[in-house]
Amino acid sequence: MRRADARHRADNEYSRWRVSSRQAFRRVRCAYAEGKEGGLQEAYADVRWRTRAIRPLLALADRLYPVTELIEFAGEIGQRIRDDGLSMACAAGAERLGLDCEFVMSDQTREILATSPVIVYGNHPTMLTPFLVGAAVKRSDVRFFMMSYVGRLIPGLGKYMLPLEHSSQHSWREWRRGGNRRVVAHWLTQILEKGRGPVDAKPSNRQTLGRGARHVRGGGCVVIFPSGGGRKDRNWYSGIGQVARQLAGDREAPDVFLVPMREENSSNDHVYCGLRGLKESTVSEKGRLPRIRIRFAEARRLRDLVNPDASAWQIASVLQADYEAMFPRKRTRFLSWVLFPWRVAWGRGRA
Repeated sequence: MRRADARHRADNEYSRWRVSSRQAFRRVRCAYAEGKEGGLQEAYADVRWRTRAIRPLLALADRLYPVTELIEFAGEIGQRIRDDGLSMACAAGAERLGLDCEFVMSDQTREILATSPVIVYGNHPTMLTPFLVGAAVKRSDVRFFMMSYVGRLIPGLGKYMLPLEHSSQHSWREWRRGGNRRVVAHWLTQILEKGRGPVDAKPSNRQTLGRGARHVRGGGCVVIFPSGGGRKDRNWYSGIGQVARQLAGDREAPDVFLVPMREENSSNDHVYCGLRGLKESTVSEKGRLPRIRIRFAEARRLRDLVNPDASAWQIASVLQADYEAMFPRKRTRFLSWVLFPWRVAWGRGRA
């Protein structure tokens, strides 16, 4: 009888602390919008414990996309950035995920990356590309053009970011870039973004690009991914052209260098495999994944390539043609064409 009474009191206590699904999402959104260190991780863990209805949905989401592991890893990376700085935190994060990476660059490019005003640009095939570049570029004044939601997932990254806003909310665009997994990530981000007010992307992004140009003019380093990320990087946006045009047209600007980079032999399989590292099947898969290679081309002066009288789109096209000449695309094998539908569906294509 006493045992039954104790169980009844425990059930009443638990039910008193349970919340509805709407309340749970509201709390997670509030923590996401506030952007406090560890706030999102605490709110997400609390929601998983206090809501019965959401547990099956979160379990299903974790099967399609490592949501729980990613949120926990984001909190850990944010703490490392605050304690150790960006470069050391990025290197530690790659090591934590078990990523086998190598950075290829000449001594001259390494020296320019360390001391000169630089624009680094290239492809963005995986969600960890900025962090891999951050591990290679060892300077405290590096700034990344990144989507604004990354700064709310990882608040410690905020001071190293030049935040950009999404100009399109179409899921099919995300599917083309990364398959079903990227669509799941897009949906989850949109759930969190509902807690924020609407933002007009074009004026905001134009101001951010101007801030990036001023940062380079002051001797800093910026990293931009002109294609916006994903498996396909054929279409470049005009953002890099706007930054380069402002610097090329400023006679008082210092001698700015362009450093193209290319991430090779990589896909989000590396990321998912690392996040699910506790599973035995994933551990055995790690050995089959190729080594990721980040190649940096020789640095060139911006004024040698950029005509300040050209439009931003024209400058972006010139830089893209120059980039593809340095990093020619590999021809697709017949087997890749046969497996194309499956790779597109699950985002397993490699750069």
